[in-house]
Amino acid sequence: MDGVSEIISGDIIVLKIQNLSDELKEKIKAELVTICYGAYGLASSNIYHTFNATIKELVEERLPTCRNGQVGAVGELLLNVLIRVFTDLRVISPFFNLE
Repeated sequence: MDGVSEIISGDIIVLKIQNLSDELKEKIKAELVTICYGAYGLASSNIYHTFNATIKELVEERLPTCRNGQVGAVGELLLNVLIRVFTDLRVISPFFNLE
């Protein structure tokens, strides 16, 4: 993927985000609703499960107020995207899970 370098050593994959390329931005956009709400969000026709509504909820309601929490949350979102792109693992827990 453009903007991401991959180093594979046995069963270990090291990914380094070098820049926020257009390809990576598009993948984030394509996966965000599913990452946040799970498969239900993708299949739902609910107006709250659109990309724009998901961004609004993420920024206004879900991101922590402290800097470290924000960095951690964005890191978790990026990790979810990269797992989907670079592995055959399935991430099944929604990011917006309140439990």
